[in-house]
Amino acid sequence: MGKIPAGKPGWDLILNKCEQLLLRCGGLPAQPLPQNPLDRLAFFLEALEGYFEQCKAQKDYIDQRLNEVLEVVGAISMLDFNQQVRVSDKGDMFDAVAMGINMLCEELLASTVSKDALHGIIDSMIDPVLVMNAQYQIVMANPAAAQLSHYTGEQLLQLSWGSLLAEDHFEEKVLQPLRAHGRISNVESWLHTNAGERIPVAVSASTISKETAGLYTLVCVLKDIREQKQHEAKLRKAKEAAEAGARAKSEFLATMSHEIRTPMNGIIGMTDLLLQTSLDEEQQEFVDIIRISGESLLNIINDILDFSKIESGSIELEAQDFHLPTCIEESLDLLAPKAHEKGLELLYELENDVPAFIVGDETRIRQILINLLGNALKFTSEGEILVRVRKIAEGTDRVKLQFTVQDTGIGIPPDRLHRLFKAFSQVDASTTRKYGGTGLGLAICKRLSELMGGKIWVESEVGKGSAFHFSIQTRIGDPVPLPIQVDARALEMLKGKRVLIVDDNRTNRRILQRQCEHWHMQPVTAEGGRQALALLDQGKQFDIGILDYHMPEMDGMELGRAIRQHPSAFPLIMLSSIYRPEEQLEESRNIFEAFVMKPAKQTYLLNVLVNTLSPRRPRVVPGRNQKAPRLDALLGQRLPLRILVAEDNPINQKITRKVLAQFGYEADLAENGLQVLQRLQQQPYHLILMDVQMPEMDGLEASRQIRASFPPHLQPCIIAMTANAMQGDREICLQAGMDDYISKPAKPLAIQHILEKWGQKVLERGMGS
Repeated sequence: MGKIPAGKPGWDLILNKCEQLLLRCGGLPAQPLPQNPLDRLAFFLEALEGYFEQCKAQKDYIDQRLNEVLEVVGAISMLDFNQQVRVSDKGDMFDAVAMGINMLCEELLASTVSKDALHGIIDSMIDPVLVMNAQYQIVMANPAAAQLSHYTGEQLLQLSWGSLLAEDHFEEKVLQPLRAHGRISNVESWLHTNAGERIPVAVSASTISKETAGLYTLVCVLKDIREQKQHEAKLRKAKEAAEAGARAKSEFLATMSHEIRTPMNGIIGMTDLLLQTSLDEEQQEFVDIIRISGESLLNIINDILDFSKIESGSIELEAQDFHLPTCIEESLDLLAPKAHEKGLELLYELENDVPAFIVGDETRIRQILINLLGNALKFTSEGEILVRVRKIAEGTDRVKLQFTVQDTGIGIPPDRLHRLFKAFSQVDASTTRKYGGTGLGLAICKRLSELMGGKIWVESEVGKGSAFHFSIQTRIGDPVPLPIQVDARALEMLKGKRVLIVDDNRTNRRILQRQCEHWHMQPVTAEGGRQALALLDQGKQFDIGILDYHMPEMDGMELGRAIRQHPSAFPLIMLSSIYRPEEQLEESRNIFEAFVMKPAKQTYLLNVLVNTLSPRRPRVVPGRNQKAPRLDALLGQRLPLRILVAEDNPINQKITRKVLAQFGYEADLAENGLQVLQRLQQQPYHLILMDVQMPEMDGLEASRQIRASFPPHLQPCIIAMTANAMQGDREICLQAGMDDYISKPAKPLAIQHILEKWGQKVLERGMGS
């Protein structure tokens, strides 16, 4: 309900008059009165109606109370519904009063009240009231009706209801519902005045069930709603202006994104190419500084653009099936080298009841994780960073997941926690100077988690570390293809296998133990080499061992050597933060059967265990849990593609062609969409790397014309390469007929990935398809 309107007489007086009248009449029901004033008024009006029903036979008694009834009805009619009341509440109040007046008129007419008495009631009402006969001819009108319509009282009596409320759909909107139900409430119409105006009004009317001398059959109350309509018009204009502003902001952001990313593509792209050349130590240092500075600037730009997109409401979340463990592992992969540099353990743990496949926006979940992990790395100098996921609620078709990123860093003072999730805010200014950042990352995480039906919060203790939590609402998804597949039948060989886990980090031991237990293995843990060897000396037998490389007193290499020389030796797997330890640690090939890069991916570790215990296992499983991040110089031989680069910027032309040359491709060039069409007329291409914004004809229009003009066997694969990187750009490109999308500045590995993803497909479809 809105605020109680302040009118004369006041609500307290009116409600008191109603209550006292009913008490004297004996018509007040013996039940608690409603607390809300409007509900109490409706209660009193209903009680009055019941009272009249009981006392219709007692003509003299009603006549005695007539003056009191008139006083109450007059007071009700004087209510002033001021601007403090919401429009919807005004309508409810007006409807309640109109119903009460109509009811009282009907009951008074059913008694022996004179026409003059009825005039007294109607004339006292502040809203326009009309009384009609069976032919809808106006037979009574109050001064408020004359004032609103600019007719005199005598002129109104010459008019019909329909002529006064001329409306294209008067029959359909007013008369038909009235005949069917006996009343209408707040039906919007137009009042045609004697001054030639059309005034918007709300109409409430009731038929009178008992005709008095065949004269009165209908009572109508009108409400002038011009102020309401003006307010609605202002709201519409404000909404349209806000939408126009949002569109302008989105267009500006798209333009800014393109204009900023285009030179950034040149800086980062040329730096990557320079790093592939022969450099002395000083030159290498200079180029690394350029690369790091360029990537930092790009991260700041991305934060600002993301926050602006969220603020303008132009961000939309995707709903795709994806593999949650892979999403987390890829987030950790990006930060694993930096964690290794700082000597930090990077760990993750999914509780067993967390669904592996869910529906949601994988990119945005990864964005939150990377942001929280990046902050944890900034503020942690020793110890570990743990990502944990657990299920906290489950419905019929939805689950609620909680993600936690916990570190052993410097912690945050309690009096500064409230500033964390505010835009452009840091814990303090010195943090900004020492650790960098825009102060937007956590604000973006907050908005994204809220868009996904969750929230974000933090727990922290100075000197001990912080735990950032965020939750999301999601659905269990359908399985999607994974980079590493494990045959379900192969899992049978793990059941009951005894595995020795040796790691000085207690959290990592616990995670590995739970994973192995989930695979129905029998894990035994040791916190160091000496404890592990003691188990063997006690006669403990194991089928396989997982050894951490970095441990105090006795590292993994030394322990592995000792186990190999023990009478009860068993196959060993090295767990290490070193990239490709089998290459860097020469002796390791003779000691370990396989190598797993930290943080250990569940699917990869499972595959390694199965392969190592398989009778036909390979001797050494290559180093990292994923494809090595190296450029494939033989890609052009494996996938002999004819490639066309469509790009108008000379620097970007050179960078893209140089990158393709590293894979063994000699790409052709087109500077705009028209040249692309001309090139395709001359010869077919397997794949086009298409810039979106180009002169004469942009990439979108060129793609549409290619899809419309060329036969299926000459259709190339079209990859958008754009500096816009705004929400919706991918969808726009796909709708134009493009096959995939890369945001500039595109890293060489990203281009390699896209060529590997589409190359074999287009070759299998035939030349230029």
